[in-house]
Amino acid sequence: MRIRHGISPSFKQQLGLERTSLQLRLTVGITTIALLGIGSIGTWTAWQMRKMLVVDHKETMATVATHVSQRLAKTDPDAWQPVLDEWASPNLWLAAKRFEDGKVLARSGPLVDFAAKMPAIPWAQTSSNPTVQRIDGRQIVLCRKPVTRTGQLLGELYLARDVTHDYNVLSTLINTLLFATLLALAVIAGLIAMYIRRSLRPLRQMNQMASAQVGKPQPLSLPAQLVPVEVEGFVQAMSSLYNQLSETGERQRQFTNSLSHELRTFITILGFEF
Repeated sequence: MRIRHGISPSFKQQLGLERTSLQLRLTVGITTIALLGIGSIGTWTAWQMRKMLVVDHKETMATVATHVSQRLAKTDPDAWQPVLDEWASPNLWLAAKRFEDGKVLARSGPLVDFAAKMPAIPWAQTSSNPTVQRIDGRQIVLCRKPVTRTGQLLGELYLARDVTHDYNVLSTLINTLLFATLLALAVIAGLIAMYIRRSLRPLRQMNQMASAQVGKPQPLSLPAQLVPVEVEGFVQAMSSLYNQLSETGERQRQFTNSLSHELRTFITILGFEF
């Protein structure tokens, strides 16, 4: 903080808001580091949460597909509908197609309007490993499972599960976490600024005391408790320089007084002679 001789510090100087202010630089630097650290952790946490959600739904879908296909393999194709109805739920849609003629033998209906979208879905690109796709603004887990009996392919089982609600809950949680993170960063930045300002108080007091000593003959004297360790050598060097300047000034005054005395004496002598 710069304080000119005889001039009171401005409001920006008092708050440490000047561009060259050490307080401002430390506050911005530490806050930026905190932002990068907390932001990285928050981003990684959100990514892990989404990954866990996707993995969990995929594993659940794979388990259901395996169990249902095994049940269908043990059941006559004409009796596949009760099996699908048993496994169907409001968010789970199932359909079973015969392999020979591609006829849909059974289909559940809880997932609203999904049956009409079945032909438009790229089932041929869907393997037994579940995948998450966005269909009409909803997050759907798709899976296709062959139905085999003693090595013979009887048909194919199609599964679709709506996980939009879970995604929305996760998005709300992430947004809440983001808001809480930003709020925490604001609080942390304020605390950092207060702590740095408190830590730099001895430097400001030293600056004010040094400015108050300008033009005074007595040597600069600062309490030891006000001098931070980091600038102790600088303060000692400045005190030594101040003492040397004081001694030089004193010698100059003595020389000037002596010269003035000699000149007056010489002029007085000349006056008597003339």
